Amino acid sequence: MALDSATKTPPEAITVSGAGSSEVQGTYHRSSGQEYCGAPIYEHLDRPADLRITREPHINPKTGATKHGWLLGLHKQPLYGSRTESLVVPEGGWRCFQGREPVPNIVLYEKHADAMFAIADGSQTACDEAGRRQDWDTVCTISTSGIDALKRCGDATSDEFISHAAALLARRAVAYSQQAHHRQALRDAIAALELDQSLSPARAIVLDAARQLLGCDEHIAQQFLDTVGFTTILDPGAPL
Repeated sequence: MALDSATKTPPEAITVSGAGSSEVQGTYHRSSGQEYCGAPIYEHLDRPADLRITREPHINPKTGATKHGWLLGLHKQPLYGSRTESLVVPEGGWRCFQGREPVPNIVLYEKHADAMFAIADGSQTACDEAGRRQDWDTVCTISTSGIDALKRCGDATSDEFISHAAALLARRAVAYSQQAHHRQALRDAIAALELDQSLSPARAIVLDAARQLLGCDEHIAQQFLDTVGFTTILDPGAPL
């Protein structure tokens, strides 16, 4: 779940969005075994060597007093910062250093999986918006992004994982079907039904894709569908 930055418990993951310097956006995870200034170091999932969020000291040249703050940096250059003595990354109070306006939106997550589920949830909403516009390329791109996030959550058996995975696979199956990519549509629809048999759109896609690919009638396609949804096709430990 998302955390309030007033908490004293360091989050496992942080999402950064909406920054003027868009390269900083993404998910940051707490680096195992690494601390600086008494606080965890957070590294970007895709660019851990380049993008970090760290607690840093600042010595007042006049008084010699040491104060602290959090910096979001690229190649050790501070793009955004927030002055605070808190050992937890703040959600507010950020200002631009070398980064462009606007400052980033920061959300803290107690568990790494919570951040991945939040990304998947946002992907579902964005897919639905694109689907209403019949922008099927965008549906494919966004659903794939959400599926990729789920692959990183490290939790493939919880109800939350299964519901998000099935929903995104079903949305991508619809998009592929609308583009007449029947093989990909069939693959995703079968995977969605293996996770959740109640997805009626996925069942219809399996029937249509089977007829298109096998050149069979509805009766044969139905027999094919009857073998799907018994969790015997996917690896339950790694369904994506």
